[in-house]
Amino acid sequence: MPLEKTEKDKKEVALKLIPCDRCNGYSRLISSKEEVRCSKCEGLGMYAYYFGDVLYWGKKMNTAAILEGKMERAIRITINGLLILLAVSGLVFGFLEIIKSADSIKSFENFLNLKKSGFLLFWISMLGNLYIAYRMDQEISQRHFVKKRSRSQVVPPMVQITFDQASTLPSKRKIDISKSFTEEAAKGVEEAWKLASRLKHTEVHPIHLLTAMLSLKQSATIFGRLGVNMKTLSEKILRALKIEQNTIGTETGFSPDFYQLLFSAYQEASVLRRDKVDITELLIVITRTQRQAKEILYDMEVDHDKLQNVAEWLYINKILRAKWKQFRSKAQLKPKGIMNRAMTARPTPTLDSFSRDLTLAARAGALFPLIDRKKEVEEAIRILEQRVGNVLLVGDSGVGKTIIGEGIAERMTAEDVPKVLQDKRLVGLDTGAMVAGARAQGEIENRMLTAIKEASQAGNVVLFIDDIANLVGAGSTGGAQDAAGILANALSQGVVQVIGVATTTDFNMYLKNNDSFMRRFQVVKVEEMDDNAAIQVLEARSGGI
Repeated sequence: MPLEKTEKDKKEVALKLIPCDRCNGYSRLISSKEEVRCSKCEGLGMYAYYFGDVLYWGKKMNTAAILEGKMERAIRITINGLLILLAVSGLVFGFLEIIKSADSIKSFENFLNLKKSGFLLFWISMLGNLYIAYRMDQEISQRHFVKKRSRSQVVPPMVQITFDQASTLPSKRKIDISKSFTEEAAKGVEEAWKLASRLKHTEVHPIHLLTAMLSLKQSATIFGRLGVNMKTLSEKILRALKIEQNTIGTETGFSPDFYQLLFSAYQEASVLRRDKVDITELLIVITRTQRQAKEILYDMEVDHDKLQNVAEWLYINKILRAKWKQFRSKAQLKPKGIMNRAMTARPTPTLDSFSRDLTLAARAGALFPLIDRKKEVEEAIRILEQRVGNVLLVGDSGVGKTIIGEGIAERMTAEDVPKVLQDKRLVGLDTGAMVAGARAQGEIENRMLTAIKEASQAGNVVLFIDDIANLVGAGSTGGAQDAAGILANALSQGVVQVIGVATTTDFNMYLKNNDSFMRRFQVVKVEEMDDNAAIQVLEARSGGI
């Protein structure tokens, strides 16, 4: 059954399918005498052109390949286990020999010259430890992640590219998406093929994948959260499977619409900035594009929006459970204090007394994950990427302007930003604290001047100013306008970058007609969340309820 295109999909055409012109995307050729793998595409079936890259599914799907994969995993686990056992045994025997020979060990040279069987095992285990480190480094280097894109990213003009042209592109522009699937998602695809093969279906369709995923833990969690009776859902899907017809050949292979599902799931993960394609992305694409699955789930009172909201809840909870590990792995090289990697940053004592380091808070996992504000974040980062780009977030009270700044801080901490913003701090300036307690004339201006000077000299600071209208005349404290003038002069000279926040009321009353100040900023409108986004926030805040 072909995948349907919604109006939303038509507006975001960034994925172009390129089927093999010999096998028409079926990866095999059928004749009256035999059925063979297509020699032109070598079983790939089709490519997909996505933002200048060519996607393909490179993992072979047949009984021999599945068995080979299982054996490879078993051998790898066995070797790693034996190496770890050897390492632990060597350390234990070495420690025991040191205790036995403590009297004869007077120096490090005596230790090296000891000729004991326990020490021989110890030195062998040291070599094993080095080999373990080498294997781990190799496994890490061979990991593949989804190439992140954005919904706000301009879709390049669609290039008319043939299968032959896609085949000749350099390897750095080809992406094997099967390596970017999580273990559970890859298992779902494998089980879908097995199911089709057992039912003697010659084509694997999305309905096979939906059936296979019902037995996976993550799918059970999602449908359980939605209150779906798994037995009833399974019965409905099995009835739909019975009407599937063999249309080509005798061997089981992926159908063109199944390839499109896999490519679309990769695209979904890319847009959502996921590291891997997971079960949630596969389910979201199935319910958005596959009519049969839509009808079945609609009968169970589940639509695409509900499923996406629960998938987001699952993802946020996964982040919260492992956040300390995530930020220590992604941001372990991020400087922990005010200093940058080049050791050129300078202390900012005055700024520190009136501010909060948001990147430091993000590194500690103290910030709540940002939900459904990716468009605004992308637009703000695009502006900051400019040499003198400054952002002004404008929206009604309570729409989530401040948390957008925290989302940018998390992106900066994880180094998921353009190079010009990497190795920088996002520092939240507290305008209330800066104005409070100022008695002497000119004290506010002096504080602002000193803070800006320190940020400029540090060279690695981006200021985040909440309620920026307090500096441009919103407050009654004398000198506030002068403080805004100091900030405007600094912005015009490009010595510091700023993300400002203002409510719609303050913007219209104090900022909109202040031409000298507004020339330094580009406005990013922050609208109220739609119903689905609000539900996702509530789901995430509810935790495991």
